[in-house]
Amino acid sequence: MKFSKTSITLGTLTLMASAYFLFPLENESANNTTGHNDTRNTTVNSTQSQTPIAQTNTVFNAPKPAVQRNIEVEFVFTSTQDYEASSQYGNLPSYMADTNLEKFSFDANGKLIINEKIKHIIEFFLMATQEEGQEQAIARLKEYIAMTLPLEAANEALVIVDNYLNYKDSLHENEEFSLVQNLNENSSLSELKLALANRKLARQQYLGEATSDAFFEHEEHYDDFVIARIEINSNDSLSDTEKDQRIAKAETKLPPEIAQRMKYKRVEKNITKQIQSLKEEGGHEQEIYTLRKDFYGEKVANRMDYLEDNSDEWLNKIEQFNQEKDQILAQGNLSQTEKDTLVSEAKKSLFTHKELIKLAVQSIRG
Repeated sequence: MKFSKTSITLGTLTLMASAYFLFPLENESANNTTGHNDTRNTTVNSTQSQTPIAQTNTVFNAPKPAVQRNIEVEFVFTSTQDYEASSQYGNLPSYMADTNLEKFSFDANGKLIINEKIKHIIEFFLMATQEEGQEQAIARLKEYIAMTLPLEAANEALVIVDNYLNYKDSLHENEEFSLVQNLNENSSLSELKLALANRKLARQQYLGEATSDAFFEHEEHYDDFVIARIEINSNDSLSDTEKDQRIAKAETKLPPEIAQRMKYKRVEKNITKQIQSLKEEGGHEQEIYTLRKDFYGEKVANRMDYLEDNSDEWLNKIEQFNQEKDQILAQGNLSQTEKDTLVSEAKKSLFTHKELIKLAVQSIRG
């Protein structure tokens, strides 16, 4: 494995946006644009008509920020249908239809705000490559930049797009690297660390440190956490309690939402292990219930307790059903369909709807 030529496998895209914005064309003219909470008519001047949008014949006048304070101002379409009606390239591939379009952001001075959403937008339009080809997918992206950003911010975005595409191209020239895949292949810890370092260096070389951090900071923090957790768990000199404490400390370096998810999984794993030990000892039903109640809440604890109940009354009911089932299946004068019907009727006559769910769950769990 040549880790000096390592690249990445990009994670699943997060193409979620909190709201839609409008880019209507009342007269289907590129000279009328509507921004968020602001409607105006603008005329394309000679400077704006030189916006460097590859393979775009129609020139779109970028809207100006409506406020003159140093705050984030954003313009996008209300839906993919609005975008498709405005784009010279028409409808998106069917698998991209009805997808929320994320927003570019720029400040009151018309400068692009660099954030992870830019990477999401680039990857969204690159999804069309398989059906439309890379050339048109990139042209769509650059057209979208022209339609949703003022001139200065658009030019900044175009530079980032070109750098990102060059970075993506470099991935095809080098060995693909996936942390999960290499973990499954039992790569050494030193090999994984080197691969991650090379990947981060490549991102910074193509995108610059600031843009690389904006695009990949969360992903890289998570990779660092995974490596730290492997090191901690493989340290035989640490007790289980010490390992848990160190992993908890490593979680604090993650973004809050990811840290919370990792903490939940870690605590749940510890509780599951503790409950399994109590079950093996026997006679700790109340303690098990309390552990679940404190972690999951009373409602979930009650449900789990009910589903795992194996009281004499319940076991006798199951035994009664199994006897009736065996008697039905032993009748040679019945077809299989008739037997199945009678077994189903016997089950419904013995068990309530809630008990049928419990029976199904216990059957699945063996």
